[in-house]
Amino acid sequence: MVNLVDILVVFTDVTTILVTLVLLLVIGYVISMRERSGIPPGPPFWPVVGNMLDIRGKLVGKRHKYYAELQEKYGDIFRIYFADQLLIVLNDFESIEEAFVKQQDLFSTRPIEKLWVLNQSGKGGHGIIYANGQEWKDARRMAIRTLRNLGVGKSRLEEKIKEEIEIVIESFNESEGKPINVHEILRKAITNIICIVVFGERYDYGDPEFIQTLNVLEDGFTEMVFYTPVHRFPLLRFIPFIASKMVSVQTAIMEVQQFIAKRIEKRKPVFDQNAINDFIDVYLDMSADGECSTITESNTRRVISDLVFAASETTATTLDWAMLFMVLHPEVQKKMSRGNRQCCR
Repeated sequence: MVNLVDILVVFTDVTTILVTLVLLLVIGYVISMRERSGIPPGPPFWPVVGNMLDIRGKLVGKRHKYYAELQEKYGDIFRIYFADQLLIVLNDFESIEEAFVKQQDLFSTRPIEKLWVLNQSGKGGHGIIYANGQEWKDARRMAIRTLRNLGVGKSRLEEKIKEEIEIVIESFNESEGKPINVHEILRKAITNIICIVVFGERYDYGDPEFIQTLNVLEDGFTEMVFYTPVHRFPLLRFIPFIASKMVSVQTAIMEVQQFIAKRIEKRKPVFDQNAINDFIDVYLDMSADGECSTITESNTRRVISDLVFAASETTATTLDWAMLFMVLHPEVQKKMSRGNRQCCR
């Protein structure tokens, strides 16, 4: 027969345990919400996830509006939490200049050790975007040497850019007043300029391989956002929806890397140290001389893919906005037209 006293003792023990757990959770919550002195103001945040769940409802897919609202409420410098990681957002010219120009030695390092995906994908090198220390210096030196050989600001690359602009204008004229996808044309033009710098050649806008590469770049750039929570919570990669998106991004990156690898292999038999014309030539020349330990073929492919990924979509989007503003402000468009005519005389 069950003793009533024993039941009451067990019930009391369970209640004590639950109360203790609740108290510990409350104490943990209060501690997690406390911030160090000197931290800029920012929105309320949750334990563990921080502000990662804030972009919901009408702000889904409109992260820039979320940051604009925070800027309006908290000023040009504010803080958010990416999970448990503190992030400081700079929104004005003065603070950005102070951090990245006047104190660049303190703020130029990438926090790759805090980003799980980058640690996993950086085994063969971190390229140029996420490199630090000597690895970054070597990648930067390769890029600067390539641009110097191409004569940036002088005749050679400038002429190539002018030729590409003429092709863009022809593409616009071919629409004959019909709606056109301006972003697509600009993306092809920008990617071609990068191809000239990296591979020493441009591609016809209708080239099947070129179009396939552009599609891969767009897919990879679009789906990259699904890496964000995985950086701090690696176990999320096993969730089917996120896992499928990650596979899409990895496939896109691998296809771009294969595209680059083919061009490197194609160049090796005909490489001439006396005729350095593009980024691949610079890589082959520096690796042949053994100038830098970090210049490996895998890292060079990563550097090139960084240049292509980072520059094509972002530059095309910037030009998109510039054209939109000129459409909305015809007086600016007229000034641009007059300036262009004067430059061409």
